[in-house]
Parts: sequence; C-alpha cells; structure tokens
Amino acid sequence: MAKPTLLDMTQEILSSMSSDEVNSISDSAEALQVATILKRKFFDIATRGGLSEYFDLFKLDPSLDITKPVLMSVPN
Repeated sequence: MAKPTLLDMTQEILSSMSSDEVNSISDSAEALQVATILKRKFFDIATRGGLSEYFDLFKLDPSLDITKPVLMSVPN
C-alpha cells in the first residue's frame, strides 16, 4: 500500500468535514489550514519520538547497479 501524501490526507479530512473537494492544497483557505496542521503535527511527533534520522547525518550506500544509478539504501 502506498503511503498517503499530504494532499491525500488533506482531501480525506476535508471530505470527512463535508467540505469542498480540492485538487491542490492551495485550492482553498480551508485546505491550506488542514495541510498546515498536518505538517505541524508530523514535526511534533518526529521531535517527541527522538528519531535519529532527523538529527544525525549518515552516508547512503550506492546500489552499484549501472541500470539504477540513483538508487541508494540506508546502511544498517
């Protein structure tokens, strides 16, 4: 299952509120407000969780596959 985008979550919340449908977060002031709240809550959760990937630098490992030159992975 694909991870929902900020737009997907905004559309779902607006739908639950019986608000107007939007195709972009900037389509209405209400959509912008919902997106702002979602972003603020994401960063609140990330900060409270003390997730190291938000504070520490790490080096990505290349895939070494010439057909996928930009594919990288996080080291264990």
